[in-house]
Amino acid sequence: MLRRWLRGESPDPVREIDEAMREVLALFPAPGASTEDGSGTTVVAFRTGQRIDALLPELRRLVEVEAGR
Repeated sequence: MLRRWLRGESPDPVREIDEAMREVLALFPAPGASTEDGSGTTVVAFRTGQRIDALLPELRRLVEVEAGR
């Protein structure tokens, strides 16, 4: 899916990554996580040149936005 996206071969990359992540989560559920109602926490990590103390406020904001959705 990622190769297709990077090559511009995906008409809807957001939908495709959502589907791919659902498949991964179904195959490898986190220990103790509830998969029946979709609740739980998903963490995705990317490398960045920014310091962690600069990233934490933005990460907290994103989690709060997601929780309020």
